[in-house]
Amino acid sequence: MENLATIYLKSHRTTLFAVLMFAAFTLLISSVGYALLHHMRSSDESNISDTLKSIGQLKAGQIQDYLKDRQSDARILSTLVNSPDEQNWLVDPTATIPDAVRDSLNNALSQYEYGCVELIDQWGKVRYQSPSDAPHTQSSKPWVTETLHKGTAIISPIYFADITQQHTSLDFTVPLRHKQSGKVIGALLLHNNLNSLNTLILTWPVVSNTAESLLVVKDGNEVLFLNELRHQKHTALKLRKPLAGDRNTPAWPAILAARGITAFVDTFDYRGQPVLAYTLAVPGTPWGMVIKIDKDEALASIWQLQKIAIAVTLLFIALAGFLIRVWWRKQKVEQLLIQAKLSDSGTRIQAILDTMADGLITIDGQGIVETANPAVMRTFGYNPTEIIGKNIKMLMPEPYRQHHDEYLNRYKNTGEARIIGIGREVVGLRKDGTTFPVELAVSEMTLGGVPHFTGIVRDITLRKQAEQLLQQAKEKAEQANLAKDAFLATMSHEIRTPLSGMLGMLELLSLTPLDAEQEDTVESARHSGDNLLRVLNDILDWSKIEAGKLHIAPSIESIPQLIAGVMSNYHPMAMSKGLSLMQNVDANLGAAHWVDPLRLEQVLNNFVSNALKFTQEGMIEISVISLYRNDKSETIMFSVRDTGSGISPEVQAKLFQDYGQASTNTARMYGGTGLGLSICNRLARLLSGEISLESTLGKGSTFSLTITLPVADASSIVPLPTTSRPIGHTTTQPLMDATTNQKVIHVLVVDDHPTNRNLLSRQLDKLALHAELAENGKQALAMWWTGKFALVISDCHMPEMDGYELTRNIRHAEAQTGQLRTPIIGWTANALREEKLRCFDAGMDEVLTKPSNLSELRAMLSRWLVIKKIPAASRTGMFNAMVNFSVLGNITSDHKEQQEVLREFQSQNQLDLRELKKALQAENIEEIRRIAHRIKGACRMVGAITLESVSAKIEAAAAKKLLNEALAAAGDLDNIAVQLDNDIRLFANLGCAM
Repeated sequence: MENLATIYLKSHRTTLFAVLMFAAFTLLISSVGYALLHHMRSSDESNISDTLKSIGQLKAGQIQDYLKDRQSDARILSTLVNSPDEQNWLVDPTATIPDAVRDSLNNALSQYEYGCVELIDQWGKVRYQSPSDAPHTQSSKPWVTETLHKGTAIISPIYFADITQQHTSLDFTVPLRHKQSGKVIGALLLHNNLNSLNTLILTWPVVSNTAESLLVVKDGNEVLFLNELRHQKHTALKLRKPLAGDRNTPAWPAILAARGITAFVDTFDYRGQPVLAYTLAVPGTPWGMVIKIDKDEALASIWQLQKIAIAVTLLFIALAGFLIRVWWRKQKVEQLLIQAKLSDSGTRIQAILDTMADGLITIDGQGIVETANPAVMRTFGYNPTEIIGKNIKMLMPEPYRQHHDEYLNRYKNTGEARIIGIGREVVGLRKDGTTFPVELAVSEMTLGGVPHFTGIVRDITLRKQAEQLLQQAKEKAEQANLAKDAFLATMSHEIRTPLSGMLGMLELLSLTPLDAEQEDTVESARHSGDNLLRVLNDILDWSKIEAGKLHIAPSIESIPQLIAGVMSNYHPMAMSKGLSLMQNVDANLGAAHWVDPLRLEQVLNNFVSNALKFTQEGMIEISVISLYRNDKSETIMFSVRDTGSGISPEVQAKLFQDYGQASTNTARMYGGTGLGLSICNRLARLLSGEISLESTLGKGSTFSLTITLPVADASSIVPLPTTSRPIGHTTTQPLMDATTNQKVIHVLVVDDHPTNRNLLSRQLDKLALHAELAENGKQALAMWWTGKFALVISDCHMPEMDGYELTRNIRHAEAQTGQLRTPIIGWTANALREEKLRCFDAGMDEVLTKPSNLSELRAMLSRWLVIKKIPAASRTGMFNAMVNFSVLGNITSDHKEQQEVLREFQSQNQLDLRELKKALQAENIEEIRRIAHRIKGACRMVGAITLESVSAKIEAAAAKKLLNEALAAAGDLDNIAVQLDNDIRLFANLGCAM
């Protein structure tokens, strides 16, 4: 019976517990359901508020953008009347608008959409209107008058533009100021139809039957509605409501908006309809905005949610009862299942710990090892009985072992942790006494109020070895880079030193009397030496680019001057091949730009050199075109076009690759490393430019470089230095006149190579200077103390005392004794930038790179020696003012070559003049402009100043389509051509170069 009673009691208790649990769940679910419904209602209202707020801010921002765009349009259009010529007619009440100004305005206005645009002078008279047939409204007069009076830009109120009061408008006016005085001389008015703005205001971003946007403004004691309404038609600028009222007053949201109040309100709108609305002011305007939706539509979903919530609550109550019943009947079974799962989980966890690759170890608060997985045993070489129960510091070498107990005690007393919660690298101690690097991560756990610690250890010996190998590889790579730089410097020096002697001696040999065969032989040898020098420069440049050591050094330069330098470099070679080398520089090109002249000229030289290689007949043209220009920069395209063999599409695809050439025979036939165009491509990137190629096989190629350059002040232009070697026979003028009694100038030459000393001695002799020679710096320093040397030219690398040490000793002696500073020029075969910086740091004044020709040496010495100039025979009186023959000296200093240039110019010029006459007779204005431009460029090249001036006038008139002016300018062409031919013949008979 006791057993039955006990069983009954337990059953009763279980049933009572189940009933109480059901009641508790019912109360809980009901409460949660009510709270959830209340929260959903609040959330829905909050969402509606946020939605209306977002829409309001969006539309206010769109209105601001709309106004800013129109203001920006007005400012941009006003700049079309900025120049004095464009403003003169506006200040003259009797003048008519110039065609150029009207065309500029019409072209600009074709990009905008306005109902009407007017240009008004300072007296209020409309001087320009587009469209011309647009009706002029007197409504705009007040703000036009205010703009003229105050000189400020004005946005008008919204008003009706027509008498039908169907279309609202908004005007934007900006003042036009005189360029020099700043005085207001007129105004620009943009008449803007507000259809697009009204559409923007009315458009609602979500589907709604009642939602609406209102734009209002305070007008006296009333609210004026500015846009058409959804629920009342024809209300724009007509519907008004009193400002006085409260939240129960119809149009209360509009009243708040007109007062500039930002708020979310539950009130009535202008129809007396309950609404939820958000009001705000449109920043920067006197307008307010209302974003609203009918309350019935906004909260319709809440009532549906209430029904759903009640149904869900009942469902959850029923589900709770069912689950409690299931729990009541299966409690015992669930307990058994839980026990089985716990047992299985423990087995799995232990299996994971046993198979971990990393060691897992736990210790108590005194550092005693409690558990350790097999990975710990493998890592440290112990078995479990040797570790469990022992202090963890047995696994640590000194000095970590003696500090471990101190660390634990400090942590327990102060809470100061050094490794807990972070990973760090430490040193472990194996059973055999060896140490190894360990990555350790420690965490703390508390069991029964007692602290315990878990550590994960990982042997990182292999990783450390890999890091060490990686560091060694990095150091080797850096050493290899340093070795490569040293090798390049040595290679440059070792190759340039004999090359310098060879090219210098060949140049001196070319200045001696030679027969035709000997001249050809010397010229071929010099050409081969120049090719070798170019290959060496390509290799050094490529190395600098690969190492990231090639830097851009921009300066203020003249592009036409730079192109003239390129032309002068290659004109003799082009003539020797029977090719025409022409230039075409855009007349609209800026006067000065910031650019690295050396690198830009390097690219253009490569283009022209390649064109000369692969062109057997025809012409080569260097052109410079201005693509785009603003106040700060100009985008320019440099092109070199030839009539050579052309390049197939297959070859074009790989032409700019490293060491890429058109075919395997290219290097054998034409020479080169295959690096030229690749270097150009890299240089173009350094210049922030881009190289392009257009070519047709058998017809020719055009290589182009497009680059954007900052514009600069033309007054700061420095003439470009001549860096290239003249081709052909040269006649360099001495620095001193041997026939006068000028004082002999002594130059100290220091070089350890006898050929180089001999070369410089001969070159200085050609320049009428006296050279004294020293083999090293020590000998040179003793000679310098004599005080007779006006200048020192010293090699940098010499035995006993090098050029750097020599320079430092001289500078120190000058400082100690107060002597005048002796110019010192470093003469080095190392072309690297670091070498030049080292020269300047030592105290040298200039650096001359081997090989250096006679003209380069003369130019450098002339900058540092004070020499009485050699009087030149006056030859200008022998010619008319038609030609400035000194310009030919920029192309070549040889008289024969100057004659060739003039003959080629004369032949082409006669053809161009005949074509120009035909174009003038046919009144073909575009052809007149094109031919006149070509004649002008050719005349500038040879110094034909009179014909250049006349052709420039013809070109300018043709560009403006003024045929009569072009015909008048060309009236004296025949006489000028005859005098020009006479001057050229006289120069040919003179027998000396200019």
